[in-house]
Amino acid sequence: MNRKSGRQHGEVFTNLNIVHFILDEVGYRSTVDLRNIKILEPAAGEGVFALEIIKRLKDSSTKFGFDFFDALNNQVCFVEIDDESFQILKSNVIQLIKGFDIPWQDLDDRLFINENYLKLEFSGQYNCIFGIPP
Repeated sequence: MNRKSGRQHGEVFTNLNIVHFILDEVGYRSTVDLRNIKILEPAAGEGVFALEIIKRLKDSSTKFGFDFFDALNNQVCFVEIDDESFQILKSNVIQLIKGFDIPWQDLDDRLFINENYLKLEFSGQYNCIFGIPP
């Protein structure tokens, strides 16, 4: 069953101003050394949080001199259940990363998970988990 605003899983997409506010409030800012902050988004949708997280991680890596690609592959995870949103998410993230001139083809499979978050088991802990209810 498809819903008017959000395909079959009832997605409601977050406004970019809200994304900025939430990331700022939890201290996920590019002015902070983010190399050891593990972050999980269990309902990544098409990537509004993902893109901002990646931009901030990239800026932080430049400012604090750590390996952006390593941090991205080991500190960040985006989960999305909806197949269509998942493909858009991956495409949006890859387009952004291509602009950074890094080997996007070598992105770790753990960065994107196309599953039901509630049925997954994660190893390790996360510093930030973003779950925005509609």
